[in-house]
Amino acid sequence: MFLSFFDAGEPILSGDLIYEISFPGIEGQPAIFHHALSEETPLPVTPGHFLLTHTELLPPVTPPVSFSFRF
Repeated sequence: MFLSFFDAGEPILSGDLIYEISFPGIEGQPAIFHHALSEETPLPVTPGHFLLTHTELLPPVTPPVSFSFRF
């Protein structure tokens, strides 16, 4: 499970979450996942801090990863 903390400057009523997972030292394109924001956190998101939780099935042996989030 991934837990990520963010800060919203204004209310978020809807949207999409796109995130990339890359494996340092392993060449190739990062894995890209696209989800409705409502799948990750209750909407609307009020201004201030909020938490996204997500479960993604990864291989049993997974090297360290690097994450990039886009809204």
